[in-house]
Amino acid sequence: MPKARCGRRSFFSAASIRGCTLTPPSSPTSSPTKTAAPRKKIILKGQRLSLGRGAGAVFGETRLWVSEYRIESGLNCGGHAFATQGLLLGPILEEFKRKNRNSSSQLFAIYVKALGSAVRPCPRTAARPAYGARGIGSAAEDALLRDYYAADGTGWATPFLLVPEVTNVDREHLEKLCRATEADVYLSDSSPFGMPFWNLRTSSSEETRRKRIAEGRPGSRCVKDS
Repeated sequence: MPKARCGRRSFFSAASIRGCTLTPPSSPTSSPTKTAAPRKKIILKGQRLSLGRGAGAVFGETRLWVSEYRIESGLNCGGHAFATQGLLLGPILEEFKRKNRNSSSQLFAIYVKALGSAVRPCPRTAARPAYGARGIGSAAEDALLRDYYAADGTGWATPFLLVPEVTNVDREHLEKLCRATEADVYLSDSSPFGMPFWNLRTSSSEETRRKRIAEGRPGSRCVKDS
């Protein structure tokens, strides 16, 4: 399961939780007391309220509380086709803004029930999960997310695929991307993360792949080939 650790925080992708079996916590830092939330914080990254809520329920049933939900638009993921139905970040945040309070109460009820069945201390009140958004690039966007969408935090980024010093994308390929139509892209299983990935039919790698198939030599060229 994709996870990253940072001190007393663990980061998970909401999409990776589906179908997983989680182990109840054994460390005291992951368990609450009657007056305090767990010291170990779980941070969940996702692109939809339903996806985050589903993963939060899986954690709750395992006596684990999600302290923060980080929201990202699926259109900001470098080719990976996350399931946002093409929604931009605004509509996604609008849904969180309208339904966040009710969702938190439902998840807390699941969490308390799991703690009670294991005869563990239960906090008297829910520690409201923080939620933030990632992928912004200006002070105006930061103010919009905090003031209108009531985000607790924001994450700044740059459109790195357009920065020549960061990515090795030649001008010819950039021009192909600019000219691409809906017919020029397709979903593939080429991502090592196991997620659908958008491929460009006119890319040089695709042209080379098709040429090798036509020559009866499919696959990547071996460096020992003459």
